[in-house]
Amino acid sequence: RYALITDNVQQNWKLSQEKKIISGVECFKATTRFRGVDWEAWYAPSVPYPYGPWKLHGLPGLIIEANDVNKRNNYTAVKIEFQKSDKLNKDLSSLVTSTITDKVTMQQFVAMRDEIVDQPLFTDRETTVRREVKKRHGAELVYEWEQEKDK
Repeated sequence: RYALITDNVQQNWKLSQEKKIISGVECFKATTRFRGVDWEAWYAPSVPYPYGPWKLHGLPGLIIEANDVNKRNNYTAVKIEFQKSDKLNKDLSSLVTSTITDKVTMQQFVAMRDEIVDQPLFTDRETTVRREVKKRHGAELVYEWEQEKDK
C-alpha cells in the first residue's frame, strides 16, 4: 500500500554570505530549523535548481552539502551529472512509478503510521506483546501541527 503525502512543506531558510568551495563549486551557507532539528546547508547558485537531499529544498541553488547541527544526519553530493532531460522541470510526484492508493497530508500519514505502531505485535489467549513506543528520534522530532516544547 502506497500513500502520496500531499503537503508542500517549505523550509524557512536564513541565507548567509559565508561561502566555501566544495568539489570545485562555490557554495553559500544557509540555515533553518525543520521539524525540531537545526540544519546547515551549503548550496550552489551556479546550479539553479532548488533541490536537495532528503526533504531539504527551496534554496536558490542545488544543495551540495547538508547536515544537522549535531552532525547525526549528513549529506554530501558525490557527483553532479547533467543529462538532457526535463525531469527537474516536472512535479516530482509525476515520477513515481508505484501505484498510489491514498493521497494524504503528513498529519494523516503520521496518524496512520502511529495506529499501525500501536497494534499488538502478537496476541494469543494468554499473551499480548506490544512494542514500547519512545519519544521520536532521527531527523524529524516535531511536525508543523505540533507545539515545539524546547528550542
